[in-house]
Amino acid sequence: MKFTIGADASGSQFQMSVDDLLEVVLRENPTTGYRWDITQIPNNVELRHSRFSGSPEGAIGASGLRTVSLRAIHPGQGRLELMLVRKWEPTAPIEEFQIELVVLRD
Repeated sequence: MKFTIGADASGSQFQMSVDDLLEVVLRENPTTGYRWDITQIPNNVELRHSRFSGSPEGAIGASGLRTVSLRAIHPGQGRLELMLVRKWEPTAPIEEFQIELVVLRD
């Protein structure tokens, strides 16, 4: 099964089964230098990809969406954490996304 969640799911727990797919979709504007960085990923899921898609209008400087795609590989529990940061700045992130992923047996 495939699930899609957004920023409103941050701070919650999400359950899925082995081989399920999860897409986390977050707003991002890389022209500001801020990008979503995966800072923690549970060992019971694998990262399929992390991709940025610009706005359909294609306007310069417009925001778009960061899609992080994961696949559950075995039962277990762990935290997925992303931070919206400028990699070259040692300051705190301007936004965080955290979710507790629980992968159940089929």
